[in-house]
Amino acid sequence: MAAIEIDKKQLKQINQLVGNIKKGAATVIRRGVNRTVGQAKTLTSKEVRTVVNLKKKTVDEHLKVTKANFKSLSAKLTISGRPISLVLYGARRTNAGVNVKVRKSKAIEKHKSSFIATMKSGHRGVYVRTTKPGGRKKPGKASDYNISKSGRVNRLHIDEKYGPSIPAVFQFNNEKKVSKISADNLQKNIDREILYLLSKQ
Repeated sequence: MAAIEIDKKQLKQINQLVGNIKKGAATVIRRGVNRTVGQAKTLTSKEVRTVVNLKKKTVDEHLKVTKANFKSLSAKLTISGRPISLVLYGARRTNAGVNVKVRKSKAIEKHKSSFIATMKSGHRGVYVRTTKPGGRKKPGKASDYNISKSGRVNRLHIDEKYGPSIPAVFQFNNEKKVSKISADNLQKNIDREILYLLSKQ
């Protein structure tokens, strides 16, 4: 998401009203953009969760706020992250595999032959066994191997399944809405901070 900062028109308004107060303009801008970026984070989290089945905590972990200060009078909301483990989308075990409803507007996805497991590292996810050309069979469980019709031994390994990343969901579903509301909020917050500062004089 683009940085939250005032435009030339807003700067002119601020200077006309509080420019004669020591650090008045900088104080109004800093407080205004910081309040706006906080609102943008809350709104972004909410909007993403209207599209996909993720918990607030999971979404918020991918949202980072950089606040304005007197040296830099712009704030920024950074939305980052890779594709998210499918288990965090509320995946459930079934007799046939795993079911999960990633997008609230879409049907339940059925992942046959998949399973939910916790690795030694403590990471929990949705996995599927796939074949990887091996050659000679090494000691291990019979379920760890697959023998082709030609007699070739293929060792089975597991791959984790993922859902869309937060940036992908935001970009294609919510970015324009959040940007528009944030622009409106910025003007309201600037006006509010101007009135507050003037009331203290």
